[in-house]
Amino acid sequence: MGKMMCGAAKRCITPDGSLLPKLYGLMWFTFGGVMDDIYTRVIALGDGTEKSLLISFDLDKAPMPELWIPDLSETYNIPEENILYIGIHTHSAPVVGNRPLNPKEDKSTKSVEVQNACLAYESFIYTQLKEAVKEALNSMRPAKMRWAFDESYVNTNRNQDYYLKHKLNNSSIRNALGTSPASPCDHTLFAMQIDDEKGVPVAFFINHPTHNIVTIGNRCGKDSKVAITGDMGGRCSGYLEKEFDGAVAIWSSGAAGDLNAAMSVQIYYPDPETGDVSEVYLTDPESPRVLLDMMSGRHFEDIRRALRNLNEGTDTITIHGKIAWSETPARNVFGHMPGPFQYEYGDNIPPYRIRLHLISLGDVSLFGIGGELYQSLGKAIKEASPCKNTIVINHDASLIDDAGYIHDDATLKHAAEVNGGALGTAQTRSLPGYVKDSLIMHVRKMFAEA
Repeated sequence: MGKMMCGAAKRCITPDGSLLPKLYGLMWFTFGGVMDDIYTRVIALGDGTEKSLLISFDLDKAPMPELWIPDLSETYNIPEENILYIGIHTHSAPVVGNRPLNPKEDKSTKSVEVQNACLAYESFIYTQLKEAVKEALNSMRPAKMRWAFDESYVNTNRNQDYYLKHKLNNSSIRNALGTSPASPCDHTLFAMQIDDEKGVPVAFFINHPTHNIVTIGNRCGKDSKVAITGDMGGRCSGYLEKEFDGAVAIWSSGAAGDLNAAMSVQIYYPDPETGDVSEVYLTDPESPRVLLDMMSGRHFEDIRRALRNLNEGTDTITIHGKIAWSETPARNVFGHMPGPFQYEYGDNIPPYRIRLHLISLGDVSLFGIGGELYQSLGKAIKEASPCKNTIVINHDASLIDDAGYIHDDATLKHAAEVNGGALGTAQTRSLPGYVKDSLIMHVRKMFAEA
């Protein structure tokens, strides 16, 4: 192990007023203003020999990983496997990067004007990112990291069974988005604080398994369009940075493929007459702001509680990085939401691939997933890891080969038994019976090699 070094920086990536109306978000929302500025954040770490970059974007996915990670690696002589590259999965920010697996969200399917705006915005983001990386590396100094585990109850299981009423009082079950408080929900909160030799905070790294969607589809912008925000994750980063002036705080989503924020602008509930799912968006401009204030305030207090109980920590670390790919039998899916769907099976079908990424920082290991991992699979990774402080992080360089929702077998089985199924079960290329075993095998191998 070597003496720990740390530097950090952030840059604003809020699009300017000329670009804003031409950009688009998830679910094809357009933008009419800014609720909160959004940022790219960088934490640079060193052990005297190796360096690592922890990079986040207040976007749904980290942009252009297939191009920008190799460029950063070459420019700063940092191995690609030592670069964590995540989006915080806010649903209230522009879509960036290439998305061939989701044609309706891919910029190549848009008008020339929109394509040019997207390219200009991506260029701006990369300029800001490189400035932040350079500052973080240049500001590295001796440091000590401390961490704590706690819980935050701002999330809930989002896969709900709806019991549809029919004549003769019989019913059938439909599974869809909703709120299922009785179902399993991982509330684990991880908080890491990195201080310089004077005890002044340099950086924070927060992890919690939550879909970052409190303000999804908000109507807070001009002409009732969406206002940009980093949502609860970005808001809590800002709260920490305000409280500890000069520090940089990265918030990350854990294994939250089946976990939503407990309250959101997007509301689902059983219709009292039919039992079927009802979907409602709060369309007034005030509700999203109040909900975001409330949810962020609750989550931030949980983060502060964790930070009040940090361990003794360490000022020496050894950095190891490792990238691997889980490849399992798959089907091909033709058609995209909302359907119709056709499937193709056979030996000639390319495997279902999940990018796996380990960055070991001494006694703490960050395990990035190139997709939206379900909580039970996140638990399986932690149980298979020889490092008790293993933190699972969704949305790590997902756009290299987006695995989408990484469902567990129980979810796929239930989807086959009922009408409908959890979001993405009809579109996944994954087949039941393979993914969990593959993840466990790769985790053990990656740690052994690291």
